[in-house]
Amino acid sequence: MELAEQLAAFIKDQEQTETVEVAALERITTGASRETWGFTARITKGDETRELPMVLRQDPRAGLSYSSRLEEFKVLQCAHRHGIPVPKPLYYSSDVLDRPFLIMERVYGETYPKRLLNDDRYSRTRERWAAQLGEILAHIHAIPLGGELGFLKRFSIAEQIERNESIWRATKGNDSPILEYAFRWLRKNIPQEHPSCFLHADFRMGNIMCDEQGIKCILDWELAQIGDPMYDIAVMCMKSWRFDKPGNRVGGFGAEEDFLREYCRAGGFPVDRARIRYYEILANVFWATVTVAQARFFLEQPRGNLEYAKLGRRTSECEAELVDLLKGVN
Repeated sequence: MELAEQLAAFIKDQEQTETVEVAALERITTGASRETWGFTARITKGDETRELPMVLRQDPRAGLSYSSRLEEFKVLQCAHRHGIPVPKPLYYSSDVLDRPFLIMERVYGETYPKRLLNDDRYSRTRERWAAQLGEILAHIHAIPLGGELGFLKRFSIAEQIERNESIWRATKGNDSPILEYAFRWLRKNIPQEHPSCFLHADFRMGNIMCDEQGIKCILDWELAQIGDPMYDIAVMCMKSWRFDKPGNRVGGFGAEEDFLREYCRAGGFPVDRARIRYYEILANVFWATVTVAQARFFLEQPRGNLEYAKLGRRTSECEAELVDLLKGVN
């Protein structure tokens, strides 16, 4: 059975309706962490027919995975219920297709960073994005823990360092003096006390959708976990996610002061710049290990995903940023 037919039968069962047709099925090529398809479901109940744009999201056949699609689905449900701008989660299944998947509403906007940072159509709202994101992040950090989110992982910083180093060493043949030094520095300087909260943990350009009116929604919640709120701020400020506008600390488009001011005004945690710097180093180490691992998946697959190969070229960005971040630290 073709994918469109499988999806139509699944949605028909979920909606308990007479007829479902799936049209305009297309592979969405942006992003490499999950396999993503867009389509329109034409749902008929009695005399009423609705056309709903949807997105299917499932694990690729090879690659890193830090959570299950069921966990991501539950995180999306919780974020949506707490008013965070996310696509509305619709369905989940573990056995209809060959891999578990979730389906959510399709939200239209722009995610490609270089268009967001350079196209004139976003110029009127671009200066407000940093403040908008600061407010959104404060609300994300206020999502209650426990209960329905009891499955969320809470890794100690030492565990995160160990996991990243294990991935790095498993790739073989990727010597990097700066990463070796960064691993040692991170272990030596672990923050001893910090608050914990719900984290998106991948809060950055590429996972933010905008339109001409401003921030539309936050995407890709697969890394959601419990940890230090300063980590999300650090990821947003990473140089790798500023693309061709490295001078603007927040996503290549905004000032850190605007972002942090609105974060605090909206009830965020007290800002600790020393911890933000520490987590910028940790986040760069994490991203470096991901880029190398994805490149390895490309090389080991008979028909490797070219997106993985492209990511492998970005390891050097992290190494260069680590050199700058580690200058002058003890």
